[in-house]
Amino acid sequence: MLLATAMQAHERRRYPRYDVSRLPGVVDGYRLFETLKLGLGGALILLQAELALEQRLQVSLELGDVVFRSAAYVVFVGPDLDAPGLFRVGLAFTDTAAEDRDRLQRFIDRSLASGELR
Repeated sequence: MLLATAMQAHERRRYPRYDVSRLPGVVDGYRLFETLKLGLGGALILLQAELALEQRLQVSLELGDVVFRSAAYVVFVGPDLDAPGLFRVGLAFTDTAAEDRDRLQRFIDRSLASGELR
């Protein structure tokens, strides 16, 4: 049963998400976060603020020498059980400009090839 549940969760995603090494980013220009998982469709971030489900926001994410920017909305919020006071927030990217989408795709491709993403 657990396998079926895991497969259903995986099938809900249009794009795979990969574990990353805490990439830094900013929500709405002032809230700093670290990225835990990243994919073309969204990210799981670690943040010091509890955001509301379906809240819309702007995301900037440092991808080495370039910055990825996109609108996003909150699809998941929960406390980080390993770090009291921090929250895990699932984001779905929306209305991403083509050049930003290309930046993110290039970053994912490079990182997969080098073994930095898993």
